Amino acid sequence: MRSHRVFYFILLFKFAELSFTKLCEDYQSKLKLEFYPLRHCQRSNKTIIASTNVKNVKFCASYARAHRGLAFNFSPKSREDKNYFEIEANKNDTKKDVDDKSLEVARDFDNCEVLACPENRNFSSIVNDTRFDYYTMYAYPPPIENATCIPSLGLFLLYKERKNYSAAYSTCKSVKGQLAHIASERRTNEISKLLLNSDKLSSTSKEMLAFVGLNETTRGKFITSNSEPLECFDYRAFVPGHPPEIRKPSCVALTDKASWKVISCIKKVMFVCEIFANGPNPLVNNIHQKCSTKHPNNRYSVKQIKKSDFEP
Repeated sequence: MRSHRVFYFILLFKFAELSFTKLCEDYQSKLKLEFYPLRHCQRSNKTIIASTNVKNVKFCASYARAHRGLAFNFSPKSREDKNYFEIEANKNDTKKDVDDKSLEVARDFDNCEVLACPENRNFSSIVNDTRFDYYTMYAYPPPIENATCIPSLGLFLLYKERKNYSAAYSTCKSVKGQLAHIASERRTNEISKLLLNSDKLSSTSKEMLAFVGLNETTRGKFITSNSEPLECFDYRAFVPGHPPEIRKPSCVALTDKASWKVISCIKKVMFVCEIFANGPNPLVNNIHQKCSTKHPNNRYSVKQIKKSDFEP
């Protein structure tokens, strides 16, 4: 009889374990990130972390995800192998004697270039290239200029103005983001460097704290900014003695030493926002049109982007 009871509890435990695993997998499946076209007949000169040749843009997107890219340049097979912007520039350059034939080389470049970081809204690294189009996870709206890119992780904003957790949450929401997700070693280490660099600039010796996307809904049940239970992740970085045994439901602050502290949610500290990946951009609808070297290939310029699209 006792053996039956033990067997029953083992089955119950296994069922609960499988149910929780499925719950975590369901959360992860909802977080699949997509790439969206943003610039036609242009490419980004941001750092390339991987490149290959693919038959279509879907394969390029899959390749970019596998290599943790945040954006990519893609050249459709239907495009000609030469950059007509470059040809036009050489024709107009009297110092160079370059004919079209010297640029008519075989397609010897990779047509899928994965980028570690996306363009922000001033498109400072975008160049004209009739061979390529630019795709990004951050298409609508493109990120504001002062967002910091952590390569292959995302875009972040450190706010030095001290606020409580609720106010920090609202501020992040107003800039199309959320409090930063920190439930991995790399995220904790890299995001804490934002605090560390800020500390160097301000020349303060005090420990720096910043609210991030981890808080308790009930005591002992920590939830990430994506509404995932912390139990879905193996990584922990609580400082010794944290979470305290005696406490009300609290919030987690990241330190400049890449550790987590559990503090009162009403305490005012700095905070880190993570910008949402989002799209598509409704102003982009001409991605399959023929490239022009005489007329704009994109419906909007940097000046036409409304400030209200990006800031509260």
